[in-house]
Amino acid sequence: MGDKIIFISGDVEMVERIFNSINNSSSVRDIKNVAKWEFHEYEKQQLQDDDDGIVVKILMMENRKPVYYFFNSKDFVLTKQNSNEGQIYSIGAHQKEAMEYCLDVQSGQPALGIDEVIVNAFHHIADETVGGKLHCFMISNDGIAEGQIEIKDSKPLKKAKGIYFPYHCTLDGNLIARNATLVNADISGNINMTSGTMSWSNINSDPTISTAQTTANTAINGVSAIASGTYSGTFINGKMIYSPTLQGGRIIGNSIEGSTITGATIIGGLFKTSDSGNRIELNSSGLNSFNGSNQLHGVRIESSNYSSLGFWSDGTFRGSVEAINGDLQIKPSGGNLVLNANTNTVVLQGKVDFSDAIVTGLVPVFG
Repeated sequence: MGDKIIFISGDVEMVERIFNSINNSSSVRDIKNVAKWEFHEYEKQQLQDDDDGIVVKILMMENRKPVYYFFNSKDFVLTKQNSNEGQIYSIGAHQKEAMEYCLDVQSGQPALGIDEVIVNAFHHIADETVGGKLHCFMISNDGIAEGQIEIKDSKPLKKAKGIYFPYHCTLDGNLIARNATLVNADISGNINMTSGTMSWSNINSDPTISTAQTTANTAINGVSAIASGTYSGTFINGKMIYSPTLQGGRIIGNSIEGSTITGATIIGGLFKTSDSGNRIELNSSGLNSFNGSNQLHGVRIESSNYSSLGFWSDGTFRGSVEAINGDLQIKPSGGNLVLNANTNTVVLQGKVDFSDAIVTGLVPVFG
């Protein structure tokens, strides 16, 4: 993402929310604040104690040197590790064994490229829990290069009496079975059948009553159509109205939800791009941008002075651009005003007045 390689482990939905709340310009501290906020929101939604945590690892370049950041949900303490020389990081199943093999191969066969060393390592450790595609990233001052390669499984599933063992567990905790006999089972969740048949020979009651089945199918189809938005009629129950179109002069209520709201004029007290996390808010006081810790972060325009654009960073005022008496002024706060064109040229046009300035370090170069 941008100039960073980011790895996050944990609950998939929570991790997706973290990635959806950051962007290419997010700093390491921004990522940590978003992860901390989303993890605490995730904890509030758990019905019971859950040991699931998150681990975040970030690799990037700083001052033309590789830097490795790390934190987890135990304490959200940000740890930084510098590296003057290139290093290999392995993330995934058997990562310790993969790293040891990489170092052994690299020292014993220095002529091999680093990509060949890494691929050989994962081919070597591949077993029932390592397979599929190996994702490799290489970061340098030239940017980020990435690639994928199929991992050759050198240790296939074990066999018993010439037959593959009938089940295996994936890393996300799913049990996959060709044949399974359950003598007693307590199932608290849902059973979803995507194919196959179910035999009812030993079920205590008969579920094949045609009238009940027809009624149930009709109800299921109607509910599915309502949920998917394909229901062609209007359905009203005690709390909801389901219809393809509602037409009228006015809707009064506390909340309107939808993927798209179209209208000529929207008048209201508060507009938010998100309910929490990184967002922009527009209300009677002006326009404000916030980070994941609910601090002013980014631009701010106060309704009391629309001719001033303020800049904030993690709750601290950093400066402003203001129109005063026909002039446009740039005012930094707590730091210097830097005009940085990198390898390009800063061009000044018109008259330059230094009469009220103290000039230092100015060495004229002509030509």
